[in-house]
Amino acid sequence: MPFLHSSSDLKIKRRSAAELLGFTVAKLFPQAYLVGGGLISYGFYYDFIFEQVVDEGMLSLIEVNLRTLIKDACPVQALSIMRENAQSLFEHHHQPFLAELAGDSEQNIIELMQLDQFYGVCPAPMIGSTDEIGSVKLLDVSTRQQEIEGESFAVTRICGTSFFYAKELKQFLKLYEVYFKRKDHRKFGVDLNLFSYSQSLSEIECLWHPKGTLVTDLLQEWLENELSKRERVEKVGTPLVVRHERMKAFPCALEPFEYKLDLYGVSPSRLLQSIRLFEALKVSLEELPVRHFEWAPIYQRKESALTEGLLDSVCQLVDQTTVFCLREQLSQEFISSLQFIEQIIRIFGFEAHWYFVASRQKTLKFRQERQTLNWMRQAVQGQSLLYPLQEELLEDDNLEGPRLELKLADGMGREWAGPALTIVTHGIDTDKGSVKAGESPKTLPAILVRQILGPLERMIALLVEQGEGIFPFWLAPEQVRILAIGEVSHSYVREIEARCKEQGLRVKVDLRTTKLGEKIHTAEKEKIPYLFIVGDQEVKRKIVTVRSIQRPGKSESVKLEEFLDQIHQECRRPTVVGC
Repeated sequence: MPFLHSSSDLKIKRRSAAELLGFTVAKLFPQAYLVGGGLISYGFYYDFIFEQVVDEGMLSLIEVNLRTLIKDACPVQALSIMRENAQSLFEHHHQPFLAELAGDSEQNIIELMQLDQFYGVCPAPMIGSTDEIGSVKLLDVSTRQQEIEGESFAVTRICGTSFFYAKELKQFLKLYEVYFKRKDHRKFGVDLNLFSYSQSLSEIECLWHPKGTLVTDLLQEWLENELSKRERVEKVGTPLVVRHERMKAFPCALEPFEYKLDLYGVSPSRLLQSIRLFEALKVSLEELPVRHFEWAPIYQRKESALTEGLLDSVCQLVDQTTVFCLREQLSQEFISSLQFIEQIIRIFGFEAHWYFVASRQKTLKFRQERQTLNWMRQAVQGQSLLYPLQEELLEDDNLEGPRLELKLADGMGREWAGPALTIVTHGIDTDKGSVKAGESPKTLPAILVRQILGPLERMIALLVEQGEGIFPFWLAPEQVRILAIGEVSHSYVREIEARCKEQGLRVKVDLRTTKLGEKIHTAEKEKIPYLFIVGDQEVKRKIVTVRSIQRPGKSESVKLEEFLDQIHQECRRPTVVGC
């Protein structure tokens, strides 16, 4: 299992550590306003509004005092009070932003942490003493403009992490340093000219550059081609924006907006739309199985929008196949989909683990899920899985049904949800827009929701981090760049370009009059797989000088046709065989 897989106990400790950070800052800087804290994928954070700029020196001071607090083993008390009382409590302590946080909660009872005279919003369960946190390290401080109640504030976020033991923390810090220096996809996104961010424009989505869009297109085309070779799939389209009442059952939905006196929202799921489409088509049972496929943008509320870049963005483009089949066909659909997913992911070489995911609530829905989970376990038991099966995970808002989910590891060892197979176990009320417990009529088919790649943005981020910016050759948006030296014959350069395009290569020509070293530096920064250097000698001898990203600093002179023959196999797209 990846080193950074976080157990539920560790998450509880880290959530409490965020509040201890709030306490420490409030004690050191009494004039600071507390905005609230929470979890990030590798630790915790707390947001503040300071009167002064927080520099590295202040961060060190905060860390020393936080560690002292943990060492002192101070008692911590968990409180549960009415929402209005919590709001009044924070107003009394001159913390208007925490008062707003409590007042805006959908819960009637607010869970608080009390430490001396400090109160923080912290969901139960939590620590009972500060020394339960273990080893802690503050990692980063950043400031951004944030609008709160219509007013703009400079909000400073301090991020940190904690582990049970100092040895684990030391291991993590090594990974953390390497990750942000060499693997972070957010840095590569800019360097490779794939995507960029404009927080003044959007904290929900990035700007996709032509190269990034091309990678997306190539992945989509490839997956659709692989699907079409193995089974009959019908491509469909369902609405992104639907009436808000249809989305009420989904707590992860974004806030609705009004249009012509009706409330609408952007979908966090396409299940209801897919079922409504199936009903509209009036498919007979004899025609089953039916597989409806679409590239579906979905929007889900995230605690912190762009913090994790493409790995956990609000907007995600997913490949969704909704399979409607007879009960006796479900096993075959489930197993063949499982095998196909494993073959697809193996092509990319990710480290991954399977998890069963179900609801936390002990309701009728939970009991139904137990039956389906047992069926899924039996189905998987007889299979030789390429990726190991880990423990079961529980969710508060799992509304569609239990699923088998493959989590993929990033460059820092964190796990992210990827491909998934969901069996819809509950009746779907498409008129009320909710998923309800209870037996579906026997005339309705079984429903399997399948995602082969998972969120496409996440897949691209993971590919970037895995290769440290170098894509598999077949997926590279620009495979060859021709660098012309001086006043070289443009006709020969264009001849090379045309021949490469005939071979299906994605090629670009750099005719700028800048120095060769600068051209090479630019191309290598963008991780172009092959550079063709063409000067007077190359024109005279009808050759090209080739540099490969896999062999930095080395070059060889070859005939163009010779080189094209050499990379013929490299150009081929991978394919799934035998499932």
